[in-house]
Amino acid sequence: MLDTRRPPFFTSLVDLLRYRATKQPNDRAYVFLSDQGQEESVLTFAELDQRASDVAARLAHSQIGDRALLLFGPGLDFIIAYFGCLLAGVIAVPLMLPRRNSSLDSSASILADCSPHFAMTNAHLSSTRPDVLERFQGYKMEWIILDQGLGQPLDENRLLPTPGPKVLVQEVERMHRRDLEIDEIIGCIREAVANEHEIALDSIVLIRPGSIPKTTSGKIQRSLAREMWLQNSFKATDVLST
Repeated sequence: MLDTRRPPFFTSLVDLLRYRATKQPNDRAYVFLSDQGQEESVLTFAELDQRASDVAARLAHSQIGDRALLLFGPGLDFIIAYFGCLLAGVIAVPLMLPRRNSSLDSSASILADCSPHFAMTNAHLSSTRPDVLERFQGYKMEWIILDQGLGQPLDENRLLPTPGPKVLVQEVERMHRRDLEIDEIIGCIREAVANEHEIALDSIVLIRPGSIPKTTSGKIQRSLAREMWLQNSFKATDVLST
């Protein structure tokens, strides 16, 4: 008999995944095949939901609009990382792996445009392609290795996530600056961030409009802004308080 019931309506891939993980937990969600067509790895809906949730938990301290660079070879780890970003509200930025000993790729321009806060890969790639991690050492990104637990190092000589100061930089419109009670404003900001995100800010900077560096498309260049703060290179006339 023909089933005339309407299928469920989903507003996002996250809703769809959660539905499938509940209704069809043991059904195959994704299968990775070798070049010869042999199955190499399989993810059920329940497994994908669980592993993506684990990734999302490691992104729990992210902010809305943060971006994560996804650096993966062939396999299903990319799928896990992508859904982890969706669950955490982080914007995934897939990047083709650069060729060995080649500087002719678009990775530098992509990083400059999106200013990722996170970089994600797996232990296999970090061990077989150390040149990939070395290429990005100059960028201030927090690395997340899918095959390792939170806080585990890659090894003693490998690129590690380096926790830095937690800084909030906010532009303030001219019409609001005249009567600002700086100490009171700073105190309210600290309290609000601590209550909402459980983060203790090390510094708060209020600057004039147009001071935060942005790309030509209007995106905030987070890495550059962070470097400007670390090097104290915001113009003195731009900084209202620290």
